[in-house]
Amino acid sequence: MGALRKLSGGGFHYLAAVLFAPDHTVTRAAIIPHELVLKNSVYVKHTNAWKFMLRDASWTWPGVRDVTEELRAVKL
Repeated sequence: MGALRKLSGGGFHYLAAVLFAPDHTVTRAAIIPHELVLKNSVYVKHTNAWKFMLRDASWTWPGVRDVTEELRAVKL
């Protein structure tokens, strides 16, 4: 997901994570509470940032909202 700086200090309540297919359609999407992002992240001193890996199991965590179908339903 990239480097998340100052993660332990808050700054957001939820992380919106969207995975896209090569054709730019939504593969999967979730709304993840801050506390779960922090709990499942690792601090990397070299980059002075937190590393959060979005895995298939992330969708099974209590409190995570799967919004895949909602995003797929949006017509632009």
